[in-house]
Formats: sequence, structure tokens, C-alpha cells
Amino acid sequence: MNMKTSKFIFLCIFSLPFIPLIPIHAEEKQCTHEEAIAAEKDVSNLKSWKDAYKSFRKYGHCDDGCIAEGYSEGISSLLANSWSSIQSLKILISKDKAFYSFVLRHIDATCDTEILKHIVANAKGHHAKDNNLYIAIQKAAAAALLEQNELMNQK
Repeated sequence: MNMKTSKFIFLCIFSLPFIPLIPIHAEEKQCTHEEAIAAEKDVSNLKSWKDAYKSFRKYGHCDDGCIAEGYSEGISSLLANSWSSIQSLKILISKDKAFYSFVLRHIDATCDTEILKHIVANAKGHHAKDNNLYIAIQKAAAAALLEQNELMNQK
């Protein structure tokens, strides 16, 4: 072992206790009480994919509990009742894969059954274009309906 290597090893060992522990994964941003209140108001006003994306960027870290249910309601409503705006969604998810996952995650069993059926019909009607987005939306809505059915049969 040469002198430079020895000094390097000595410095590493000697300075190790003085180096603060650095987390391997960056901490996720915490949702403050004020943000939760603002997010709850925001999710009740998702009238377009642009609104949904802005809310996701601003309050996505608050995506839990009643806020998450609000996102599910808003996203499912857009998919069921504003299918003509699907091109806007396609543009946004092409630029932000996290938003794509967010949208699919919110097609869930908390959504209204009739809304989910409408989403399946909308997505199924566009399979001829063989678009992966439509297939993923249809699968997510069908899985949510199945989960609802299973929950109802447990009662």
C-alpha cells in the first residue's frame, strides 16, 4: 500500500464519525395542515385535466384519506363525463409519467359504480386505436368494479 492510499484510508476512517448520516432516499414532502385544507378544497374543483394536473403538482404529496377520495372522484368524473378531453390527458402524461400513475391509481373502488361502468365503456370504445392508455384505463376501472363486487359479496 502506498502513502497516498494509506492517508486516504486513514482520513476516511478518522472522519467517518463526523460525517452526518445522509438518508439513502430523499424524504417525501409532508402535507401540512394548511395544505391539507387547501387540497381538500382544490380536489372538489377538478373541471379539466389541466386542473387535475395543477392540483397533482401542488398537492400530490397530500394524496391520502378524504383528499385521495376527492382525487378519485374528480378523475373518474373526468374520464366518465369528459372523455372528449382525453387528448389533454394524453399530452400531460406524455410529459409526466408520475401523473400517469396518479391518474390510474385514482380509478379505484371508492368511485361510483355507474361512473366506473361508464369509464369502461368509454375506454373500450377506443380500443380500435390500440392505445395503451385506453387499455390501462379500462383495466383499472374493471379492477375497481371487481373489487367493489367482492366487497359487496363479503357483507
